[in-house]
Amino acid sequence: MIVGFLFGLGFDTATQIAVLASSATATNSGAAWYVSLSFPLFFTAGMCFMDTLDGLFMSSTYKWVFSSPYRKVYFNLTITGISILAAGFIGFADLIQALSALLDWNNGLTSWVQALDFNQLGFILVGLFAISWIIALIIWHSLKLSNKDHGSII
Repeated sequence: MIVGFLFGLGFDTATQIAVLASSATATNSGAAWYVSLSFPLFFTAGMCFMDTLDGLFMSSTYKWVFSSPYRKVYFNLTITGISILAAGFIGFADLIQALSALLDWNNGLTSWVQALDFNQLGFILVGLFAISWIIALIIWHSLKLSNKDHGSII
């Protein structure tokens, strides 16, 4: 709970300050007052929309997951596997960047890692999650794991 609170302070506060600064800059450069108010309104509308979509998605996911212990194990294995891959790649990239700076390395691998755009990697990670879930659902249905759904998981 404390970590979530601190994350909320850091992300939301920084984002809100950036939006308000953009509004102030727009007002100082001669934009109308209603144009300046549109930045925070659009930001709020976008956050509400994305939070609603997230809530709908997670509500349906949890309803499916918690309907049987077998599904819960399958869900946990899938999400943990994706998280391990993502964290492993990011950790590897950070390690290479740190060693490159510390040991003054300059080769193809260090050049590639230093040229990574983490904004693009974020979009790739979202795509990876979507593709992984599609594959997990295909495996779930093709192996007929739903038939084993009501039995014991051991």
